[in-house]
Amino acid sequence: MRFTSLKQNWLLQKPFADQFEDNVNKSIGFTLSVPIFNGLQTVTGVKNAKLNALNAKYSQDLTEQNLYKTIAQAYANARAALNTYNANKSSVEANEQSFYYAQQKYNVGAISTFDYNNAKTRLQNAQGNLVQAKYDYVFKLKVLDFYQGKELKF
Repeated sequence: MRFTSLKQNWLLQKPFADQFEDNVNKSIGFTLSVPIFNGLQTVTGVKNAKLNALNAKYSQDLTEQNLYKTIAQAYANARAALNTYNANKSSVEANEQSFYYAQQKYNVGAISTFDYNNAKTRLQNAQGNLVQAKYDYVFKLKVLDFYQGKELKF
C-alpha cells in the first residue's frame, strides 16, 4: 500500500511533460526497399507486353490479307459475271436468229408446231438467263463499289 501512495505522490509532484520526456524512447530507423528480385515480375511484364504487341501486329496483318483476298475474289466474281453476261447476250442473239428462221419455216409449213414452240422456249430461256446475268453483274459491281468506299445507289 505504501508503494502505491509513493507512486501517486511522485506522479503528482512531477509535471506531465517531464513524465512524457522521461518515458519516451528515441530511436531512428532506416528502411530501403530495392525491387531487384521481385519474382521477375517486371521482366515478365515487359516480355508479355512485347508478345501482345507482336500478336496485335500479326492479327492486323492477317486481317489485311483477308480483306485483300475478299476484294480480289469480288473482282474475279465481277469479271466472271461480265463474261457470263456477254455469253448470255450472244446466246440471246443466236436464239433470236434461230427463232426468226423457225418462224419463217412455220409460216410456210416446213416445221411442226412443236419445233416452233421449242425455238420460242429456247429464246425465252435465253432472255431470262440474260436478265439474271445482268442482275448478277450489276450486283457484283455494287460489291466492288462498296469496297472502294463509293456510295451505293440503285
